[in-house]
Amino acid sequence: MDSSLYLMSSILFGVLTIALLILIIRSINGAVKVTEVESARSLTMLKIASVPVLWLIITGALGFSGFLLEFQSVPPRIFIVIVPPILLLLFLMRSKKVGVWLDIRPRGRFIGIQTMRIVVEIILWMIFMADVIPVQMTFEGRNFDILVGLTAPIIVYLMARKKVSDKVVIVWNVLGLLLVLNIVVVAILSAPLPFRQFMNEPSNTVVAYFPFVWLPSFVVPVAYYMHFLSMRQILKH
Repeated sequence: MDSSLYLMSSILFGVLTIALLILIIRSINGAVKVTEVESARSLTMLKIASVPVLWLIITGALGFSGFLLEFQSVPPRIFIVIVPPILLLLFLMRSKKVGVWLDIRPRGRFIGIQTMRIVVEIILWMIFMADVIPVQMTFEGRNFDILVGLTAPIIVYLMARKKVSDKVVIVWNVLGLLLVLNIVVVAILSAPLPFRQFMNEPSNTVVAYFPFVWLPSFVVPVAYYMHFLSMRQILKH
């Protein structure tokens, strides 16, 4: 393993995660501004903003401790950091308060944030070059997620000038979700799980380590959250 390259990619990934956290907290701040009572605003902001912060602390601690490295257990321990964000998404998609928030958010905001997937793909390529993950998890293999990051600014530009229809944006979001699903499946089948399919080494164990545990527990959920919220916003109108 190339230790210097791995360290560089770890730092870059940590910076990306914190940047996403700040963006989310700012968005939460924009959401609570619709609350009429000033005292309730600060209290709600504190409660909601604490959720992603605590989640990063908990998952980071699990990754740092090595607890998630048991891939042969049933269910595998790594699922502990994968399932809760999915359950939260189900709640957010049904929440009326989220619907009110979507009414006041610029339509391109949820799409523009997807440009972060370019950085994610570069980081994955770096740790592949450091001999930490298998090639199929990068754009040299079966990961085409970088296409979403590259096209996101184009979609935002066209939306701002009203040169793209809502149907096209929804199709783009659906394709983006399919690409997320593709790399999630590839990553799972590359891990040393009982049903592993990709047998080339190294196996995908990096997601159980700090800071890359934040990839399945935070960064990937942000990606598919933005797709779902974008589509809900469009369909709501």
